[in-house]
Amino acid sequence: MKKTIKNSKRKIKMFKLIGLGMLVLPVAMFVIYSFYVVASYGTDVIKDKTLKDEIDIIAKVKSHVLVPNTEPISVMKVKNPDELKSSGGLYLEVKKDDYVVVYEDLIVVYDVESDKVVDINRKK
Repeated sequence: MKKTIKNSKRKIKMFKLIGLGMLVLPVAMFVIYSFYVVASYGTDVIKDKTLKDEIDIIAKVKSHVLVPNTEPISVMKVKNPDELKSSGGLYLEVKKDDYVVVYEDLIVVYDVESDKVVDINRKK
């Protein structure tokens, strides 16, 4: 009789643990999935915004200057103009938040605020 009571108490504890696990596991999975979705969505928004900005900058540069018909090698937003100015004579007119569009044989500095190309240099 004592064994059956002991066994039934064990079974009750086991069922309680299984029941608790059945509640905790889905909640944990939902939380993990939520973090994954938020992280993925945020990254895509940043990538899309950057790509859209680059496409807009290239279109604006093309509206001012005849550039090669190829895709640019890179489009960079200037963070530290003093560093670029000290690197050589190519970027004398550059200032913070300007864009440098680099083609295979051409470098264009575009000022977003005034919507104009401030410097054009041929690569050597």
